[in-house]
Amino acid sequence: MRKVILLLAVCSFLVGCNPKKDNTLEGVWERVEAKFTTAGVTESPTRKAMKIYTKNHWVIFEQEPNRPTISAEATHSELLNATKTFEAIAGTYTLNGNTLTESFEFASPTYSLGNSVSFQIRWEGDRWIQTGTFPSSMGFGENDTESYEVWERIE
Repeated sequence: MRKVILLLAVCSFLVGCNPKKDNTLEGVWERVEAKFTTAGVTESPTRKAMKIYTKNHWVIFEQEPNRPTISAEATHSELLNATKTFEAIAGTYTLNGNTLTESFEFASPTYSLGNSVSFQIRWEGDRWIQTGTFPSSMGFGENDTESYEVWERIE
């Protein structure tokens, strides 16, 4: 009987020390790696990106690392150039198994509004890898763009 109690105590301890990983998207994520391939040409963006997921909604913010600073007296041209270094997109999402579908309900730039894109995802601890295709009809270019992104939970 003592051995059974001891075994149960050890098992309880081990379960407490190794909590199950939470494979939900809810939280704050930082893109740590990305590759986008269009017409056979692969590029790795320099933009920093952060995604936030709630139970049903998502938002992404992207910004160039060397974004220009502007003063209160900035010209229209300076303001326009600064806006080209920052993007935000938001909408709802569904996660069915390993298929993530994001709808684009708010967007800067607006060419992606009203679209949805599906990705395949897989989990690696507190990271998830997302692959999919942005169709040319979304306005990213004349050809479809293959996407590979690695996201890491930061909160």
